[in-house]
Amino acid sequence: MKKTGKVFYILPAGYLAVSYTALIFLLKQEVSPLPVLAGAALLLGVGNMIQAVLCCRKKHEEFLERAVMLLKYGMILFYMIVFVLGVAVWFIGTFLGPVGMIAALMFAIVDYAIMIPGIFYGISWLVLLIRKKEISLKAGTFHGILQCLFVFDVADTMYLIAVKKKKYRRITAGILVMTVAAAGVAGVFFLCVGNKLKIS
Repeated sequence: MKKTGKVFYILPAGYLAVSYTALIFLLKQEVSPLPVLAGAALLLGVGNMIQAVLCCRKKHEEFLERAVMLLKYGMILFYMIVFVLGVAVWFIGTFLGPVGMIAALMFAIVDYAIMIPGIFYGISWLVLLIRKKEISLKAGTFHGILQCLFVFDVADTMYLIAVKKKKYRRITAGILVMTVAAAGVAGVFFLCVGNKLKIS
């Protein structure tokens, strides 16, 4: 296993920072900085994808493992907020007709595009695990598919890190508890909103 310097973490950490910064401006309804942030996210995203492939070739397993954790765990809150926004856009879209539904679809496409760098890190890491025969080709393919799917990618990462590799269990457990709690709060919120709409 080859070790990497801290400089390798600049790209995934920068991608996280830009993504959350863009989300904050979006929530504040300040759209003027968004084009610049979108451009930065695109450059960082491509940089992360290239770095993932290069690190796979150079067998930097430890970095790929941590990069997967950083992007998968680090983006959980981001995607939960975006999901709530997406549901809101979809709900409003049902009243606005085709224009609203197109907006909701575009929202979903952009949401998935943001996920792609994490997918590259996940699959690159799995390739090394297959080469080391820590997992079979069949299992690696299955995990690779899960890495490309919303929600399942995080659950799969938790399994591979905490169960399969038996590493970072406390971090994973903490992330899992916070995620379940946040999902519960979001569920209660949607139920309350739904009941109010039914009453009105």
